[in-house]
Amino acid sequence: MKLSSLRVNQPGRVILWTLVIFLVVGLAYFAFLGTYNRSYADDWCYNADYAQLGLRETLAGYSFNTTYSASRFSSTIFGGIFFYLGIPGLQVITLFVLLALTWGFHRGLENLAKIANLSIQKPNILAFAALVVFFSIYIAPLRYQSFYWLNGILPYTIPLLIGIWLATLLVEQTSTNSRSPYVLPLLGALSFFGSGFSEAGAAFQLSLLFIILILATFYRRKSKWAAPMIFPVLWSLAWAIAAVLILLLSPAAWERASRYGELAGFVEFVGLTLRYSWDFVRFSILDLPLPHLALAATAAFLALINPHEFGKRKVWSAISLIVLIAFLLIASSYAPSALIEKNPPHPRTRVIARTTMLLSIPLITWLGVGLLHRVKTLKYWLKPSTILIGAISLIYIGRALLLMAEIQPIYSSRADIWDQRHVELLEAAKNGKSLVEVQAIDGAPIGGLRDFREAPGHWINVCAANVYGVEEISGLP
Repeated sequence: MKLSSLRVNQPGRVILWTLVIFLVVGLAYFAFLGTYNRSYADDWCYNADYAQLGLRETLAGYSFNTTYSASRFSSTIFGGIFFYLGIPGLQVITLFVLLALTWGFHRGLENLAKIANLSIQKPNILAFAALVVFFSIYIAPLRYQSFYWLNGILPYTIPLLIGIWLATLLVEQTSTNSRSPYVLPLLGALSFFGSGFSEAGAAFQLSLLFIILILATFYRRKSKWAAPMIFPVLWSLAWAIAAVLILLLSPAAWERASRYGELAGFVEFVGLTLRYSWDFVRFSILDLPLPHLALAATAAFLALINPHEFGKRKVWSAISLIVLIAFLLIASSYAPSALIEKNPPHPRTRVIARTTMLLSIPLITWLGVGLLHRVKTLKYWLKPSTILIGAISLIYIGRALLLMAEIQPIYSSRADIWDQRHVELLEAAKNGKSLVEVQAIDGAPIGGLRDFREAPGHWINVCAANVYGVEEISGLP
């Protein structure tokens, strides 16, 4: 059934385009902050191996290196690429991630709209995609480590990004007209390398592919979109499983895991995973009620200016399915930590769960609010309500932009200190100086990301000294 949309009145149209502008400006500002990206913490140890051993020998650490996660072969490979790109590479990675996330969501939503036979205006899809990405960064559990630190971006944010694109490309296979000889090799590469960045990323991607396979199999005789998707999903799963086997077979990975003691038993593992996942959802809303409310309100505005015509039964079925899938994906990203550490994952790992949740909330809101235009008693209230809700959303997002402006001086000052001591260390290495004293950078403003310490024997100091070719580095407070 081809669905129609309400004619947007002039105030609603103005609010919609203002919303798009606000979100695009916000994303551009987040991308600009990436120009202050520099190397910290684990970056130094990866860089020390790249500098001394080269990428090939660093990859050989897969079997024995327990200093950092060398078994995460994708993180090691792409970390080497960014080492050779230098600071310019670090400066553009945030821009790349934001563009790819927004484009992936936009393209994926367009494809879903086609499958559902929905008539959704393009500005609405752009606003929806930008909205999810903006809030994913704005309320990320550890914004800096998830979007501005290389060894937070690679193991956790990149698998999330690849998962979005896998789902998007798989949905495109539902149309025989969109098939290309390059799609299967691309799906294989994305699945393989996407599952090699981290255990949490691999669990998320495997779960996503299995969910898509189950849905495609279930609907293969009911809907024409399902059957063409089955083989590409199986192909992607095969490559993802191969990558997971490589992760699991690493002796170094098992040696690191043994430091946490015995693995959780099956019953304990399931119980911990479910509990941690539920706590994440619950405390996300309790700790950050206003951002989640603003996200839902903006989705409600988009639903009111471009409603669907699904029946109640179909809407509630879709909402139930979204809730189930979102929770399973959140649980998948928590599962490795529940199994190995018997604790919730580090906050930077939760960018996968947070973005999953921030996609599901507006989808659920859009579906639910889209039913209101069919209620005759609300007919005269819809237009003023649409304008009011849209105005409130604009006010909140505008306020968020003003608050985010306060971050720039922090990032800028840190980059200035880093650049100054970079010059000092290069000069010291050139002059053959043995002990170099430079200013340490406080990690508190960016979630405690570690830097040099006063003791030259600290592991970050040692790795950085190997990068610069000096004997010892001391970080002055």
